[in-house]
Amino acid sequence: MVLITGANGFIGSKLRGKAFEGCITDRQALVKQTQDVHGIVHLAAKSNKKACESDIESCINANLLGLNNVLDVALKRKIWVLFISTFQVRDKNIYGLSKLMGEEICRLYAAKGLRVGIL
Repeated sequence: MVLITGANGFIGSKLRGKAFEGCITDRQALVKQTQDVHGIVHLAAKSNKKACESDIESCINANLLGLNNVLDVALKRKIWVLFISTFQVRDKNIYGLSKLMGEEICRLYAAKGLRVGIL
């Protein structure tokens, strides 16, 4: 079974798997919902550029702290993660920067032994 964060979004709604319920900043919800899964497809993000620019803290909480929770729980559970990034990592805005930083955080966790892919 695969857990999908962001299962209600544009891409996530088209995938099959167990939909994550709750907020990825809630570590306990992640721990509980990853008990019987083999991997996580991580799509959850604050992706509206204007909303990210007007509320940088919310963008960082969702796109970086939430991602860190996903990666940390996955490492402890020894399950894989597929992080969905964006072509906007080259853009000079907080959303693109948060996704670029997310890719780097994934690489740090890979160095710790997490099986993680970036798409």
